[in-house]
Amino acid sequence: MTGITINKVKISAAILVIGAVLACSAPFVHIMFPNTKNTQLEQVKKDYKLGKLERKEYITRKREVTYFGYTNLRKFWYSTGKPISMLYFSILILYSSFYINVKEIKNALRIASTLAILISFYFIIWAFWYRADFPEELYYLVIGIVSILSTVVSYNMIKSRNQILNKIKLLTNHIVLKGKNHVPNENKKEYVKDYLKTFEKLVD
Repeated sequence: MTGITINKVKISAAILVIGAVLACSAPFVHIMFPNTKNTQLEQVKKDYKLGKLERKEYITRKREVTYFGYTNLRKFWYSTGKPISMLYFSILILYSSFYINVKEIKNALRIASTLAILISFYFIIWAFWYRADFPEELYYLVIGIVSILSTVVSYNMIKSRNQILNKIKLLTNHIVLKGKNHVPNENKKEYVKDYLKTFEKLVD
């Protein structure tokens, strides 16, 4: 059973590394394609202006000669590469959060990764959706959601830090109070000074 578990971990790690390589490559895929003019699209636009094409036929022809509304593959991959990369690492953070034992940090990472996943999907859908843009109302909705989630993340991070500091204080206070009982009277002041210096380093 142990051998099987180790193999599963190795396979998972290998998949994560391969995924990371692909995700890091995504923003640079557009370099492989030339930034050429779409002569077919220009002709379709010209025919439409001259009245040779009806509106419906113009839209159909335009879709046929473009890549999800982009004039060439270079522009298409330039728009989708970064969101794809962001999506992968957001999912990776969400996945990793399950291995963290500190509840507040775990929750903060889950919220942060969910926020990043939301934004990634937004831009990926925007890239693949033929329409030039989303409705204005949707922008406001996304901004509202982002603001709320950002607030929750900030709250959890601050709360977690404060809780950790409080635990350190309790621990160090316990050590110094108990420790003083075992320190000679002439050394107690020096002992407290050393304790305070150590505590400052911990919370810095």
